[in-house]
Amino acid sequence: MPLRWPWPRREPNPPPCNAPLSEGEAILRGQRCALQYGRERKRGVLHLTNRRLIFEAERGDARWLIIPLDEVARAAAYRDMASTAFRLWVETTQGEQAPFLMPRRDAESWARAVNEARKPPEAERLVQ
Repeated sequence: MPLRWPWPRREPNPPPCNAPLSEGEAILRGQRCALQYGRERKRGVLHLTNRRLIFEAERGDARWLIIPLDEVARAAAYRDMASTAFRLWVETTQGEQAPFLMPRRDAESWARAVNEARKPPEAERLVQ
């Protein structure tokens, strides 16, 4: 029996986002991953837009988890001490947490991308 790598294979183009996008919203990146939901893991696709983080599950009743970027307090990559899994950990301003399982280098690059996308553009910072 061949050995299987536990992570989904990297796709050059992840599946398209089926969540409705608002006008002016653009997808910046996407990747297959798993959302740790209690003791369960929901497989799906994580998309980063210029306004939101969108996780679309492959199956189940709850198909989408949508986090607006202005509600993201921080995003970080860390290694789970109980396993070799790496997680992209997203924490909201309300204290809610969403851990996404993905390979290490992807978790680190996603954390940088989310933190960069949640910052307002320079022009908006000067106005505020």
